[in-house]
Amino acid sequence: MAVTPREEEPQINVTMANVLVPFPGASARDVEALVATPAEQVLAQMSGIEHVYSVSRPGMAVLTVQFKVGVPHTEALVRLYNTIQSNRDWVSPNLGIGEPIIKPRASTTCQW
Repeated sequence: MAVTPREEEPQINVTMANVLVPFPGASARDVEALVATPAEQVLAQMSGIEHVYSVSRPGMAVLTVQFKVGVPHTEALVRLYNTIQSNRDWVSPNLGIGEPIIKPRASTTCQW
């Protein structure tokens, strides 16, 4: 009988990125209502997404996007950038919301 070797604690890479959206002068409540919640809805519709989290603070929304295991790092980041750029109309240009900044995070290694 042949036995397939396996790792006792396999390591799995998960691609994650933060999306920083500046909203100078806005309260945390306005940031949440006008930036974070609509952005979460747009990003959650992307294929290959596991979770979207956000933190709203005065003047800034920080969204964390976690892709499913197995989505290649570069492909995930390109898809994220394209989704943000093609959905810029989710906020009014007159509100003063700044250009989103995508900050890739080092791939997180999960041990199961």
